[in-house]
Amino acid sequence: MIINFGNTVVNTLSEQLLRISCDVLFVFEHTDEEIDFATPAYWDEVIQSFFTSYSMYEIYKEARWRSNCNRVTDYKQVWGLLDLAKGEFSGRVECCEKVVYLGLSKSSIQQLNTSKAGAYLLIPTEHEAEIEEIWNYFLTLCSEQKQWNILNGFCGLVKYYPYVAALFYKCAEEAVLAIVSNSTDAIKEKFEKASHSAIITPHFRRLL
Repeated sequence: MIINFGNTVVNTLSEQLLRISCDVLFVFEHTDEEIDFATPAYWDEVIQSFFTSYSMYEIYKEARWRSNCNRVTDYKQVWGLLDLAKGEFSGRVECCEKVVYLGLSKSSIQQLNTSKAGAYLLIPTEHEAEIEEIWNYFLTLCSEQKQWNILNGFCGLVKYYPYVAALFYKCAEEAVLAIVSNSTDAIKEKFEKASHSAIITPHFRRLL
């Protein structure tokens, strides 16, 4: 399978929310190929060049209908449900008829271009000791939602902790990167410059 990207658009949706998107075209070489989710690799390079003094944490999520949750799923947490190595923190939030299991796993900004996660928290290294407090506040924000929306949780988090940033990748008919930060203007400028000169190759991901 070959993946082509085109028509990159960089939009400021709010003071703290930046949305980068582009069209995705899948070219199948064999009829039995499965679709792999991918985003342009240069997006990661721009993020890495901007958040050089930040620690990065991957966020993983598994949502289940409330009727399918029990003590076993609670015991497994997101790590057991997704067959992942156990990370630093985990939690569960209830949104409408679903239970959302969440986990936070430490990585590094240098590994963004090889990470398979779909969402991330970025914490300045001088504030890394606050990560548990930040994570718990994020869980509180998510639990207050009537319907699951990770971006709402991120936006509330960045308002309370203005030095924190968050990333959320997704891919369907288009590839999308949402960036929640108090530096959206500077980040937007970097993306607009990079989109004109980058050689666009795919980065395959495991999306939330």
